Amino acid sequence: MAPSRTITANRLVSEQEVNTRVSAEEERQLMASMSKEWTPEPEGGNSKAIVEPQSCLYVTWLSVVTLSYLYNCFVIPLRTTFPYQSTENTPTWLALDLSMDFIYLLDMAVVKPRVMFLEGGFWVRDTKLTRGNYLGKSEFIADVLSLTPLDLLYFYFGPNYPLLRVPRLLKIRDIIATATRSQTEYRKLMDETLHHLRKLNLPQKQIERVKTWFSYTWEQQHTLDESRVLDNLPHKMKTDVAINVHISTLNKVQLFKDCDEALLRELVLKLRPVLYLPGDYICRKGEVGREMYIVKSGQVQVVTGTDGIEVLATLTEGSVFGEISLLQVSGGNRRTADVRSNGFSNLFVLNKDDLNGALKFHPNAQEILRKKARQLVKQNAAREQMTKAKAEVAAEVLIGNPEPGPKQPRLLPIVMKVLPPESGSARLLKYGSRWGRKRRLNTTNSAESAPICLKQKRCSSIDLGYLGRSSNQLGKQNTENTFQCSVTVHREMSK
Repeated sequence: MAPSRTITANRLVSEQEVNTRVSAEEERQLMASMSKEWTPEPEGGNSKAIVEPQSCLYVTWLSVVTLSYLYNCFVIPLRTTFPYQSTENTPTWLALDLSMDFIYLLDMAVVKPRVMFLEGGFWVRDTKLTRGNYLGKSEFIADVLSLTPLDLLYFYFGPNYPLLRVPRLLKIRDIIATATRSQTEYRKLMDETLHHLRKLNLPQKQIERVKTWFSYTWEQQHTLDESRVLDNLPHKMKTDVAINVHISTLNKVQLFKDCDEALLRELVLKLRPVLYLPGDYICRKGEVGREMYIVKSGQVQVVTGTDGIEVLATLTEGSVFGEISLLQVSGGNRRTADVRSNGFSNLFVLNKDDLNGALKFHPNAQEILRKKARQLVKQNAAREQMTKAKAEVAAEVLIGNPEPGPKQPRLLPIVMKVLPPESGSARLLKYGSRWGRKRRLNTTNSAESAPICLKQKRCSSIDLGYLGRSSNQLGKQNTENTFQCSVTVHREMSK
């Protein structure tokens, strides 16, 4: 028996209750990352002039267009059938008609070409692409026909023929397109679920995410429970339908490339489609793996770090993840990385029990899958080692300090030992001159600094004479080494 609406709504509510355990700070970070990742910057055009289809501004504009359509819907038959239009009020009716036509024209030329749309799981915000998307729809043709300028025939027949405005009623196409029974049921279920979530006092952002899930699921599948559509079909027919729908995706999966067709036909009925919103974490590192995932459409990112800033890999259509922990080839069933949805992602989920039940009757395929999974484990280990090695090298470059060089010449300590401690030369070598200290402080005028020998009024010289030491005090040689040290001290004498 197909699940009832109440069970489906309760299942969604329970999932949202688990998600609300995230703290407010994590929620803000998640929404910030969503706004950056799943609405990428356009390559061309003006993204500031884009119109969001779920914004209050767009809903308000739709209300204005609806009022203009209702005006034409009631006034055109009324003026055609009954003599409400006279010579006195004809300018008023013509002004109202032109105002409604102007609203139609704005809707066709300004608003609709700027409404962003979904492509590949991402919102397209480039005005050039949104314009091309609108021009390629039958909706554009209906809008052009609704603005057919038959009013120009007023100059020939006169303004007493409001029937010439009948093409304005073609706007009813948009109303009929949305007034279907299935969509009414979908809206009713969504309203019931959102009403229940509001009674639970959930954050408004969380409720908006549930609303986005409903809207995107309906837009892509036109049903909220895909399995319920095929429940009434025979098993063989259901398998054929599932094969035709999903075989293109399974052929892109490298994990099942060499498996028997009988195994694929058995697995295709076990696949369960799941939709993830932008920024949703599909699995976390360290969690117990009970499912494997196949990317049907969209993109998912393998991330690391506490905030998921570093992206290790980006998986696209046909990629598989979660099979390592599911097949238990590494001695455990824990997730080895965090996986996050980048944009809207449609995935196929394969349960562990369903996979083991199918592999039980295909031992050769089981060995092939385990062999490929072992190769993936080795690749992941090598990638982690390479990442750690790069991090260590970067840490050494950033943290390591070069060895300091000598702070002073090696000969200076020997000269200081030779000179008498109280001599002027020793003090000069030890403390430096006043002029030298002033020069070091005066760095701004270094280019115009005075020469080493300044103009001085008086200059005194001190000849230290011959200073000698025996070689047994300066080295191991037995020869006597003498040298003459002459130091000239320049200082400015007071007047």
